[in-house]
Amino acid sequence: MAAAFAAMSADASARAAAEQSPAPSALPPAAVPPVNVLLPNYDSVPVGEIGSLEAGAFLVRANDTSSIFYNPAGVTRADRTSISGTAGVFQFDTVTPRDFLKSGSSFQQLPSMFGFVLKDLLGRPNLAGGLAIARVNAWHQSVSAERTFEAGTATDRAAYSSDAALDGWLVNIGVGYRREDKWRLGGSLDGQLTIRDTTQTLGDQYRNGGALSALLIDSQAYTWATHLRLTVGTQYDITPHVQVGAVIRTPGLGVLSSGSSTLEGVSRSGSTTITASHFDDDATVQYKIPLEFKAGAAYKFTRGEVEIDVLTHLGGGTYEAFSSAHPTTILTDAGAGSVAAQQIATPPTIVDSRGVVNVAAGGHFNLTTDGKWVAHGGYATDRSPVGDQDTLFTKVHLQKVTVGVSGRTKYLLGSLGVQYSSGSSDTLVLRQLQTGQQFSTKFDVASLGFVYSLALLF
Repeated sequence: MAAAFAAMSADASARAAAEQSPAPSALPPAAVPPVNVLLPNYDSVPVGEIGSLEAGAFLVRANDTSSIFYNPAGVTRADRTSISGTAGVFQFDTVTPRDFLKSGSSFQQLPSMFGFVLKDLLGRPNLAGGLAIARVNAWHQSVSAERTFEAGTATDRAAYSSDAALDGWLVNIGVGYRREDKWRLGGSLDGQLTIRDTTQTLGDQYRNGGALSALLIDSQAYTWATHLRLTVGTQYDITPHVQVGAVIRTPGLGVLSSGSSTLEGVSRSGSTTITASHFDDDATVQYKIPLEFKAGAAYKFTRGEVEIDVLTHLGGGTYEAFSSAHPTTILTDAGAGSVAAQQIATPPTIVDSRGVVNVAAGGHFNLTTDGKWVAHGGYATDRSPVGDQDTLFTKVHLQKVTVGVSGRTKYLLGSLGVQYSSGSSDTLVLRQLQTGQQFSTKFDVASLGFVYSLALLF
């Protein structure tokens, strides 16, 4: 297998003989960045005083400062003007590669929402307005893995690490209109910011008898993109006990975006050394945010409420999310006293965005007859939109459960709870090794969050 690796390097050297030649069909190993572990799931962040404790099943009954986020029609349900500036979550995440020696974990405090609701907007009791700033993506994770493969007298040690972050913020400002206490309509203008920051490293040491081949790659990328969106929502009371609602949020209209990337790689086999270098501080970035359609129904009984929602995100299709006009420079020293240089077009990063349908069910039960102390719970799916051609994101279907309690006084509304979510990836091939074996694994993802919020009532 070492001979095969040397042949691969020699072939790359032969291709490098003609400088500025067309890009070959395959890059040398030193120019291929490692994959990362990055989840783009839509519904993983708990938002709002009540919705965060009920797995996000809150678009039909939305009536607090998170209403503009869940359903702008719900701002007219608020019985008082209120402001919430302390909603957030203390979150502990783990990413565990199977059959490897090490897993990754992180602990972070995530501010998840700021919002307010204004009752009787412009002095009209059937109008209300509000603003919400909500966290819609909050993936921050580092993971490392190491494994040694034996094949006869050959030994191949592979080490891998990934440090990846995906942050998304959605700002909604809108109004709601109430007609005859049964039908409500609302709309908002939304701005969304998405930031990605990834660093990956891969090392491969192959020993066969007295020969040693080695490969080391370090790759980094940073991108951000902004979008404008519109949201329209409605709520309708069929009876005093049965309510329905729906929300449509338009696809994101790209406004501004930018990105940068670097790669440094080196491989050594026999007398042949190959290096790969790339740097671009103004790459082309595209990030598609699909249309959302959500609908649900709720039932109210004497001491509580329950709600079931269907949450649909259409796909964004397959597209180049990150592309660079700057080539990757390949230098090859075959040990003959000269160095050959070649400029190879840097391959784009592909996103394959598929449509997903999630289900959320949640509700609460009044622990006291005056409704000042309430127990909450919920369950939801959070399926991954990642398709088979995606080279940026990791496909992990999640499920989550939430439990918590809320309480209110004359001027305060607070809540405290726990959210747990988990899921597993498909098999990811981290690298084809010099022994011919695949350095691959499945990742188990788990997240435990302690959710809190405090709102002022006026």
